[in-house]
Amino acid sequence: MAVSGRQAGGVAGDAYSKLIDDQLAEERARKASLEQRAVGVITTSGAVVTLVFGFTAAVNGSAALRLPDSARLELFVALFLLLAAVVVAVIVGFPVTYLEVEKEGLEKLIDEAEWTNPEVIEARRRTAQAATGIIINARKANGVKANLLTGALALEVLGIVTLALGAMATLLGQ
Repeated sequence: MAVSGRQAGGVAGDAYSKLIDDQLAEERARKASLEQRAVGVITTSGAVVTLVFGFTAAVNGSAALRLPDSARLELFVALFLLLAAVVVAVIVGFPVTYLEVEKEGLEKLIDEAEWTNPEVIEARRRTAQAATGIIINARKANGVKANLLTGALALEVLGIVTLALGAMATLLGQ
């Protein structure tokens, strides 16, 4: 005789809840990762500018940085691109309001009537519904942050390439 899932003590929600919990943890980790990478863009851009200007000054053999006219435009554009990368990366790090269960909703969960409610399946469904809403909101916010971070990285790469061209023009202009 076949035994149904309900008779065996399980319901479909038990299987779904693991996926929902995993997805929620994944989106929260993705948020932290995006914000951490944005800090990396800021740090890298600052370091590259410092190194290139230090290298250029050392090659010129003096503390005063003399740039040939051929390098001025490239270095100006590079600084603009790196500054833009930093600004976009800072925007990625801005606090965004992520949807979470509100204080009142959490407090309601420990109310005696809710805590002793025998409708376990309904409680699991409502919990999954709240978590799913949080995941959907986090994916949207994280998607915006990911797109901005991609833009910041592209600006940084363009800035580094332009800086390299400016440094080469400086070296060749000596």
